[in-house]
Amino acid sequence: MDRPVRALVAGALVAALTGGCALSPMLPPMSRADATFSPAPLPRTFRATPGDVAESIPVVTEYDSILDVTRTSVTTHHGLFFLWIRRPRLTFYYEHPGRRVTAPPATVEFVFRTQSPQDIVDNHLWFSCDGAPTTTTAVPAFSEVPSANTVTQFLVYRLPLADFAAIADCDSLSAAVGKVRAEFTGPQRAALRELAGTMSPSAKD
Repeated sequence: MDRPVRALVAGALVAALTGGCALSPMLPPMSRADATFSPAPLPRTFRATPGDVAESIPVVTEYDSILDVTRTSVTTHHGLFFLWIRRPRLTFYYEHPGRRVTAPPATVEFVFRTQSPQDIVDNHLWFSCDGAPTTTTAVPAFSEVPSANTVTQFLVYRLPLADFAAIADCDSLSAAVGKVRAEFTGPQRAALRELAGTMSPSAKD
């Protein structure tokens, strides 16, 4: 188990003792080694239409002054497990050195988190974009964290920039890992476009 997954597991153990039915916010620690640039720009300029992005789906920017790394993320699905309601937590993020974007990131991380009894039967990730299923070749970092009443499962996929740009451009979108599926609403799709819009060098000036 590598360092990011170990840290994520340790944090989940604390969350399991203190959290409720909703999945707590949690991402792997920042890493300067992961803050790489794409050799090619985004295929187009992304801008969310004003009013499309709900206040409950903010794009969050965090800066680590020790590592000199910035992470920008959006959690489109917050996750909820209560009685028969079982919804996974979905987060997309990218990192870059320093405070300003100087080039688009090479990859975007996709964190898919769920918990039993909504078990993931396999780690195969696919997206359905405008009715057309698209599979990915990304192999996730995987971990399971048991607690007294449940088991939390984490899968972290590294998506190439072109793959993320393609799903951000969809008019209808869903994601699935194994048999666990999540549909994206209009505001959730707009949040992905807003995240993509922060990746241009001039976006955060």
